[in-house]
Amino acid sequence: MNTITPKLTELLGQETTTFASCWLLKLKSGEELGFTDFDQDLNINNITYHSASGFTGTAIQSNSGFAVDNLEIEGMLDNELILKQDLIAGKYDHAEIEIFLVNYENLSAGKLHLKRGWFGEVSIKDNMFIAEVKGLTHALNKNIGDLYSHRCRAKFGDEKCKADLSKYTFSGVITEVQSNNIIIDINRAEESNFFQYGSIKFLTGANQGIAKEVQSYTKNGKIVLASPLPYKPSAGDSYEITTGCNKSFETCYKQFNNAINFRGEPHIPGISKLLKV
Repeated sequence: MNTITPKLTELLGQETTTFASCWLLKLKSGEELGFTDFDQDLNINNITYHSASGFTGTAIQSNSGFAVDNLEIEGMLDNELILKQDLIAGKYDHAEIEIFLVNYENLSAGKLHLKRGWFGEVSIKDNMFIAEVKGLTHALNKNIGDLYSHRCRAKFGDEKCKADLSKYTFSGVITEVQSNNIIIDINRAEESNFFQYGSIKFLTGANQGIAKEVQSYTKNGKIVLASPLPYKPSAGDSYEITTGCNKSFETCYKQFNNAINFRGEPHIPGISKLLKV
């Protein structure tokens, strides 16, 4: 339930108001960033809300049912706190956001809470970013339980799979860079496709700490990433790369000797057999 302080209630009844909109972002890293559409920075509860020109949101709608009520936030990338590279790197993925109003002439009057949720899809267009904000009811829009599947439902190395990733993780150093998503390590000796569906994490260089999915791997050490890195890597950057799993029973049994933990039903007849006369 949204409560309003008496001072804000009184302000709402006036013909002229002195409200400013504020956005508080809580990143997965624990960092908190504040923004406001007021023409000056505001300090609220020891958090600086930076005056961000062009930082706007669509109309906020809420309902009493379980329908998902989303909105969009738009902002300029010229703010030194929001960089294009950080957006591409996923720094703001699934960030929690709180939207509220304050009386900029009397910040002690409290907050009028408007919306709370999480960042969904973030897109970049020209010098703008557009972030979808998913409301609290979005958490209810999820499937609960498992579905029968020929493929394994577990994530390689998680608590269901139980594979020891340390046995399938290898280190290396980039020897050649072709683009932001194609690198080469001529010292790799594994067979082609060994790292397909796997992941790579960069330990040094401009992309330090960033992890990406491996789209393909060939025996000559060519590694193609599923999406580009925010910064161009350099020869000499070190990395860790983990073997991938195509989630088939054959791979689980023959390559990883982990059939006992296979989370799929490979022997259930498919729809073609069920319909066969």
